[in-house]
Amino acid sequence: MNDCPLCHAGERRAGTTTITLTRGDATIVIRQVPAQVCAMCGEASLASDTAGELEQLAAHAIASGVRYELRDYVRTADDLTRMARP
Repeated sequence: MNDCPLCHAGERRAGTTTITLTRGDATIVIRQVPAQVCAMCGEASLASDTAGELEQLAAHAIASGVRYELRDYVRTADDLTRMARP
């Protein structure tokens, strides 16, 4: 079973969430991030590779001087091919 680690009552299912990353004066909001989302309380858990991608995206944006950015999460065709491999 895929029980929620927060509420312990709901089942986590594939879905999406919005992640807000703040570093100093910079805020990056990424929508439509794939996650396991609890059907009961809405708590979202990210896969470690997805979390790593978001950290890299934020680091690149901050290094580029971004102070605020809103974007949708997009996987490239290469990412989707890699995920489909056994």
